[in-house]
Parts: sequence; structure tokens; C-alpha cells
Amino acid sequence: MLLEYFTLVRFHQWHKNFSVFLVLFLNQESITEDNIFTTFLAMFAFICASSFVYMVNDFFDQEYDRAHPVKRNRPLAAGSVSLHAAGIIASLALFLAFYLSLLVNLPAFYSILLYLVINLFYSSFGKRIPFLDVFLLAIGFMLRILCGAYAIEATISHWFVIIITQFCFLFGFSKRYIELISYTDPIKSRPVLAYYSKTALKRIVLGVGMSIILVYTLYTFSDRCIQTFQTTDLPYTIPFVFLGVWRFFYQVYYRKIGEDPASLLLQDKLLAGILTLWALSFTLIIHL
Repeated sequence: MLLEYFTLVRFHQWHKNFSVFLVLFLNQESITEDNIFTTFLAMFAFICASSFVYMVNDFFDQEYDRAHPVKRNRPLAAGSVSLHAAGIIASLALFLAFYLSLLVNLPAFYSILLYLVINLFYSSFGKRIPFLDVFLLAIGFMLRILCGAYAIEATISHWFVIIITQFCFLFGFSKRYIELISYTDPIKSRPVLAYYSKTALKRIVLGVGMSIILVYTLYTFSDRCIQTFQTTDLPYTIPFVFLGVWRFFYQVYYRKIGEDPASLLLQDKLLAGILTLWALSFTLIIHL
């Protein structure tokens, strides 16, 4: 029974909220005990907020989940957890999300509040509108990053916002592509898929991925990047971004994997290795 509750709050997807630490990683001069602690609070606030959103989404999606080969085993769709119990857990998660974010600061609280509003709109209506559904998912990921910036009172460059937004769109459209080619009855499982085509999604994913490589390349040569990190050597990290994007393409196009892109970064050892090498090279270069 305990496993059912862990599934209800999507424990297996909590790792997505580690993205809150990304800004602290990019501002390594700001790594202090206080900032680490504050960022952890922000991360736990987003864990609670995302768990609340997952439960609300499962409540609205019970009928569609029962038609899905995997999602039909979710606690609410399968009836293994009662709506009363889920309501209590959701209320507790919502309270903790607000409480922990207020312990961080007011901007972090507002980012959590906006995340909840956007996802409630997504769960109830937005996910049925093509392209807006992916846009709303992308905003959810971006708000995690912004919350991490608010936690340490750091400023995010416009370049960085563009790159992260592109990654969010890459993950969102690849998710829709895999859903469309994998589901036996895609429209019944997710009605918005009726407005997408395999060819269009494939081209969008390819275009966004190539755009990530281009923008990251331009960023590493930009005056803003050089002034921020006091080095002209960050272009040496470009090959890792190139390899990472193309490895992602391989998993999506040839292995048909990517319905949960954030988890793919951990499940694919080669992709995880490329990400680690990028992080190590980035750290070494800015500290040389």
C-alpha cells in the first residue's frame, strides 16, 4: 500500500526538481552553506508543488488514464487509493509547498504560486490545446530554474533563459512525438494528439535541437559570457552539447524512447556521461 502512495505523489519524478540547483551551479562563486540550504528548501517546495499538481492531473485524467496501457495502473485510475486519501495528501503537499517557499523568500513563493496556477489551468483545460500544452509544460520547467535563482538572489542572463527554454520545448515536443507513435489509440489516451502529426513533430524536435546547439555556441562566444565567467575558453564545452543533443535524437528517433525526457537523462548512461563531462569541463574552465 505504501508503494501506491509513493506512486501517487510521483516519487520517481522528484529528480526533475534538482533543476532548481542549476543556477547555483552556474554561479559557483555563490556556493555557501546558506545558499545550499536555501536552494534545498526551494527544491523541496517544488517537490511538494509538483506532487500536488500530479495528483490534481490524475484526478482530471482518470478516464483517459484507464485507456492508457501504463497509466491505467496509476492509483486513482486503478482505484488503489481513494479520492479522500488523495485529497488529504494533496492538501498537505499544497500547504508544504507554500510554507517552504515562504521560508525561502517572497519571489520564490510567487514562482511556486505561478507554477500551481499554470498547471491547474493545464490540467483542467490547457492540455487540450495544441502547442499551448507544450508551452505550459516548458514554463513549468523554467519556473523551477527561476526559483533557484530567487533562492540565491542571482541574476539570470537572457542567453541562459533562451537556452533553457529551448531545452524545455525539446523535451515537450519529443514527449508528444513518442506518445503519438507509441500509443495504440493515441487520441483516446491524450486527445490533443489529434492535432499533431508525426512528421511535423519530428521536424520540430530536430529544429529545436539544432537551435540549442547554435544558441549555446553563440553564447559561449558572447561578451556577456566572457564577462560573467572571465574566460574565453567555454567554447571548448560545445562538443558535449552537440553530442548530448544528437544522443537525445538517437534515443527519440531510433529507439523510440522519450515519453519522460527528464528521466531519460538519468536512464541513458551515455547521455548521463556526456552531461557529466559537460559539467566537469565547464567547472574546470571557469576555475582555471
